[in-house]
Amino acid sequence: MSGALRPRVDLELAERAARAAGELVRNAFSAPVVAEAKGSHDVVTATDRASEAMLAEILLGEGLPGDALLGEEGGARGAASSPRRWIVDPIDGTVNFANGIPLFAVAIGLVVDGEPRIGVVYDPIRDELFAAERGAGATLNGASIRVSAKRSLSESVCATSLQRGAGMALVESIALAARSTRALGTSAIALAWVAAGRIDAYVQDANLSLWDIAGPGLIAVEAGAVVEGLRGEPWLNLDAAHDSRIVACTPGIATEVRSIVSR
Repeated sequence: MSGALRPRVDLELAERAARAAGELVRNAFSAPVVAEAKGSHDVVTATDRASEAMLAEILLGEGLPGDALLGEEGGARGAASSPRRWIVDPIDGTVNFANGIPLFAVAIGLVVDGEPRIGVVYDPIRDELFAAERGAGATLNGASIRVSAKRSLSESVCATSLQRGAGMALVESIALAARSTRALGTSAIALAWVAAGRIDAYVQDANLSLWDIAGPGLIAVEAGAVVEGLRGEPWLNLDAAHDSRIVACTPGIATEVRSIVSR
């Protein structure tokens, strides 16, 4: 069974869903947030669950019959064999959100027949909507965006995650080679900012799930970034829902970044 992509229709649907959920998240951010522990280093809030419920209602209600959805908080909805799967993160950066740090996003991806076809990242605080449809380039609030033109890692700003344990060695190596590093606390915005040329690379070697990268990764690809797994493998592996690792960078520094992450 083959899935169908509705040119522009699916992208517009994802953009509308992201803005609606983003408005909900933005309004909740102005009120006290009650966070529940989720694992040893993560949290979840009622707003995460409400945002995902809204995304599911819009995307499945207005998508094609038989569409499925995979979300961070609600798990899978619809048939696992569906050729069209929406992959959503209702708040990417919940720890930021719960701590009053205004850096988080709603992330949506549409995978059709195993291939990423639509990507949307909406930053509700800045009202910035990053979007891409496979083969059609990437945009920020409707204007085309491209990765930076940096050609040296020593001139580059790189986003990483402050991993515990073995991952710190990679963070240190990147920090020593780059002009500066940032830990944003949200992979969706990190990948979107690579796409927009605000940062030049994003490297994370653990703790990524499909909803963290499915939509955001496509935006980076369509903006001209080199996007791949830590060992050069394809960046999106639908069989590794909770064990993704990613490198995204402007092409001019790809060789240097690869030499570091492959050590």
